[in-house]
Amino acid sequence: MSATQRHYETIRGIIATSVAIPARKYSAYTTRDDLVQDAWLWCLEHDGKVSQYLDTDDDVKVHKRGCELLGFRLKHLAERSGRRAKAASCGYSVRDEYFYSRKTVADLLAVWMAGETEWSAQTPVSDGDQPARRARKDPAEGGDIHAYLADVSGAYSRLVKAEQDLLWRVLGPDGETVGDIAQESGVTTRTLDRWIDRSLDHIIELLGGVSPWR
Repeated sequence: MSATQRHYETIRGIIATSVAIPARKYSAYTTRDDLVQDAWLWCLEHDGKVSQYLDTDDDVKVHKRGCELLGFRLKHLAERSGRRAKAASCGYSVRDEYFYSRKTVADLLAVWMAGETEWSAQTPVSDGDQPARRARKDPAEGGDIHAYLADVSGAYSRLVKAEQDLLWRVLGPDGETVGDIAQESGVTTRTLDRWIDRSLDHIIELLGGVSPWR
């Protein structure tokens, strides 16, 4: 008996949870049933992986972690399926989509906060995970540096004030150090780095999330 068969009920619950958000997000382009079918197909085609996640010799803690990892994998799969369906419906390629990394968000925020908005529209932009590429002339395609700055500054404006203040102190024109801010706040630099990362991640989520293609 395969691992997928042995853990059928567990997997069914994991799939239901994993596809819920992508199914709502891409409801205009695909159906929940299609995403569920894709998830089951992945499990059947990757039974060895399913076994690694769920065959944990009755170790409750390890089994729980395995369920979480499988759920993450299947949610990632549903997100990719939804994006493909949207691209096919709207007549573009998923390769045209752009995703922001923490480094790119931080770099763009620093530029925006400094008021340096007169960059050439042809300035190469690197997202940290993909090679730098020449921006396209059409801002609607996400290629104009001014469009990037507008995206990031707009998302920044939607953060709570504490997140805005922190990022401004770190990335703004005054350029305070993480060490100084951490000491003033009574926390370690590691804790402050986590706060900064969470604030940058919040912006990334507002801009569409991390790339599902990694």
